Amino acid sequence: MMKGKRIIAVVLALAVLTCLCACTAQKPEEEQPLVNMQVLKQQLLEQVTYAAPLIYFGQEAAVLFPELPQGAAVELYAGDVRYADLLAIVTSADGAKAESSVRSYVQQLRQQYLTTAPEQVSKIDKAIIWKNGNSVVLCITDDADKARTIIENAPLAGQQPETDAPTDPPTDAPTDAPTDAPTDAPTQ
Repeated sequence: MMKGKRIIAVVLALAVLTCLCACTAQKPEEEQPLVNMQVLKQQLLEQVTYAAPLIYFGQEAAVLFPELPQGAAVELYAGDVRYADLLAIVTSADGAKAESSVRSYVQQLRQQYLTTAPEQVSKIDKAIIWKNGNSVVLCITDDADKARTIIENAPLAGQQPETDAPTDPPTDAPTDAPTDAPTDAPTQ
């Protein structure tokens, strides 16, 4: 009798444990729509304030990112070395590895600035790392709120960004030609 109760207790405990594991298991990342990275890059370069003008370093900058997957593309814009400000877009067939590599780079950058320019560390600690599909955006700036807003409102792939130009005609302009306007055609 006692042995049967123990078996039932163990089975119930395993059932509860299984339920808890199933409930807390990570769900796969929801598929998010892909953004137009070229437009996003331009918006981040033109609308965000950086401590110094940013210069394009190109694919050669890939050596800065540890464990970057083979064949990954890197677009790096950085300024004066006295400032940690930068914008990088890393694209790889394995977006998760690219993100891990970007995070490792940020940690290395933080360690480097701890000794050379400690006032920049708080900016590095607020670095924006955002993964979208197989691309990862890294933005380090004091203007992080503006950068975050731009990223959150980035146009989807295949879409052009919204412009400030009016699309509707002014309300005081006529929309149709008058119906009683004279015509040049002779009447018979």
